[in-house]
Amino acid sequence: MSERTVRTKESNNENIERTIKLIIRKLPVMLAAAAVALLIGLGFAYRSYSPAYMARGTYMILFERIIDEGTTGTDNDYTIPRGTATSFRYMLLSDDVIQSVIEESSIKVDPSDLRSMLNLNMASNSSSVMHISVTAGSAQRAYDLCVAVTEVMPKQVKVLNPNYSLTVLNAPKKPRSAQRDWSLVITPAIFAMGAFALTMIIVMILDFFKDTIRSPRDISARLGVNMLGVLPAVKERKKNQELATLRSLRSDRRVGFTYVENCKAIRSKIEAISMRKKIKRVLITSAVASEGKTTVALNLAQALAQNGKRVCVVDADLRKPMVHNCIRAVNDQGGLIGILQDGRDYTECVKEATRYGIGVCLSGGVSDKPIELFSSARMGMFLEELDHDFDYILIDSPPVALVADAYVISSLVDAVLLVIKQDVAPVYEIEQAVEEMGVRNADVIGCVLNGYVNKTSLNKFYSSYYTYYGRGGSGKSKKTSL
Repeated sequence: MSERTVRTKESNNENIERTIKLIIRKLPVMLAAAAVALLIGLGFAYRSYSPAYMARGTYMILFERIIDEGTTGTDNDYTIPRGTATSFRYMLLSDDVIQSVIEESSIKVDPSDLRSMLNLNMASNSSSVMHISVTAGSAQRAYDLCVAVTEVMPKQVKVLNPNYSLTVLNAPKKPRSAQRDWSLVITPAIFAMGAFALTMIIVMILDFFKDTIRSPRDISARLGVNMLGVLPAVKERKKNQELATLRSLRSDRRVGFTYVENCKAIRSKIEAISMRKKIKRVLITSAVASEGKTTVALNLAQALAQNGKRVCVVDADLRKPMVHNCIRAVNDQGGLIGILQDGRDYTECVKEATRYGIGVCLSGGVSDKPIELFSSARMGMFLEELDHDFDYILIDSPPVALVADAYVISSLVDAVLLVIKQDVAPVYEIEQAVEEMGVRNADVIGCVLNGYVNKTSLNKFYSSYYTYYGRGGSGKSKKTSL
């Protein structure tokens, strides 16, 4: 199988998985649209609904024939031609019968309406037995009209064709309940299914025209930025829940193992780049919000620390800090704001997160003038002090498309790492961020595709190795330290 064929197959599998994921993600919207349409359909069906009552009588057609001269008899076997029996339907709907039924019942009804209310069916196993039914809006009306038909029809048959006569087998009875109207079920169901399908089509059309990064190939083809690694989507944790360590995350079957191994791969690439050029301060940012840059920064810091490096994570998002939430720490008035604004000693503000094996400098609150603080001489002095105590300084900053904080910090760091979450940021926002970083001579060493969902090419691959390395031949877990 050629490489091109393999890539095409992987792309098709990826598109199918992505479509399924999109449908599942938008399922509440589609169900809500279907529920609204269902209510509208119910209202429409009940508004146009009118109860229908049916009264029915059963009759036998008798054919009188001459047995001997002057003697007649009746033939009530099954030898009556069906064509002759069917002619009774036309007789029932004739003007004479219709007018006689109206007069007999003393009910004011339009002749054309009465014709639509009458129905004649032959018995399935006999050509001489027929059922005449009357359907009306009230039980009494249907019964009265059916009784009138029972009185009129035998007389009219005798008048029109003396050789035939009608005998009543089952007299009409007053209906007790209205007929079941399936339109009360079918109409709302059609409305709901139509709304569900229409919403699905609209969602898929909007997604088709959504210009976002969907795969690693999009990054290399459209952005021209070095790909440092891909981090798979993991189950989202609650905001008030502590960040999982890489050690505990690894124990999460398959997806956790994949995430940890990819973090290590990103770590290896950064260390390889740092061997060619000085990389100590790394700015980690994203084009827009909610792309997972804080989580990536903390997990990458753990991976570097587990390789014997001294790492400090600086929360430089002074507008919406998140690091303290992830590690469940108190974001007091110390931290970065205390250093830059109050002149505190950095040793008082940089704390050791022993659970993760890294140093952390929290934001110290929220500031309304972060750009001025980052542009001050104290920011440079603070980073120089960190250089003496740490091998890597990872700075978490606000998204570049929203505010200019990251652009100011980029002049103080050795490298910039861009976090891109699958199907979140528009491509033009990412391109603009990369271009602006280039204008400021920032060294964008690469990007990380975060929250990537493609089981066929990523998680499926690592799951087999998880079984091989993480689950020994005995079937018992062999846990090893990272």
